[in-house]
Amino acid sequence: MSSGQDVQVGFEAVRSRAALSLLDDRALLVATGEDRSTFLQGMLSNEIASLSAGEGTHALLLTEQGRVVADLRVYALENEAWLECPASARGDVRAGLERFIVADDVELDTSDAVGIAVRGPGAVDTLAAASGEDLTAFAEGQHRTLQAAGAGARVVRLSDLGVDAFHLWLPAGDRDAVLAALREHGAEDVSDEALEVQRVVAGMGRLGTEYGLDTLAPEVPSLDRAISYKKGCYLGQEVVERIASRGKVNWKIATLRAAEPVEPGDAIKTSEGEVGRVTSVVRRPDDGVVWALARIRTRASEPGTAVTIETGGKEQVAEVVPPAPQA
Repeated sequence: MSSGQDVQVGFEAVRSRAALSLLDDRALLVATGEDRSTFLQGMLSNEIASLSAGEGTHALLLTEQGRVVADLRVYALENEAWLECPASARGDVRAGLERFIVADDVELDTSDAVGIAVRGPGAVDTLAAASGEDLTAFAEGQHRTLQAAGAGARVVRLSDLGVDAFHLWLPAGDRDAVLAALREHGAEDVSDEALEVQRVVAGMGRLGTEYGLDTLAPEVPSLDRAISYKKGCYLGQEVVERIASRGKVNWKIATLRAAEPVEPGDAIKTSEGEVGRVTSVVRRPDDGVVWALARIRTRASEPGTAVTIETGGKEQVAEVVPPAPQA
């Protein structure tokens, strides 16, 4: 457990400097075979077939009913594709994809590569100093192999927890040397608690907490970037398109500010009665304000909506607010 001071320093680092952490909660699957691109195009929620080597995108693996198996980042390489997914869901993703491989020339294997994240406005300068290469012109999803501390790492630029970030994937034996090089050039180690504050304040849902197999993808605003509404068929598309044409869902993941501490699972109420439940709670270390994520009825999810949260036998005043990734 980190001290309050450590959490505040880490929270400030991820929002204004360069925050360093391990990506032990993420893992890689590697897709090979001549049909990998067309197969993934038909399975995942975003455009995959159009990716060239060195490009990447966010995507979702859904069930046939449009519910979320996992959130992915897909990276196209010359002869394979990497699927970065929650480590806890890697087995589910592999099984969910493999059951549809029939005559396709596609194989899926786990990778032993380990990940490092550098997040924040200073991340690009830290990577440049550590590798000797300027990544300022890198677009979202672009990736390539760079040398740092004598080790080769595949570096991907992406938006993560609402801020500019880079994910580095490399052999486990090289991780300590690369971490040391990044620290030497300005990256600051941050705690899981600090990153959790940033996640909640930025309105970023998490698999197993805000969404999962009981959640329709369009219910989660932070997953919108992983869905293409222009591509052809993919697993779960009919449900997603039906929701899009109807224009709404019954539930949303929303961001709240509360007057006092609340707990995950607490009931959220309006004058109409219960409208949702709290899913995640943090206290901002800079100003002490309580922020939460909640699964809430769409009719009560608009910013500015006043609600009460029933916690510990008392009712606390709260308000639905927009996410604040960098404010």
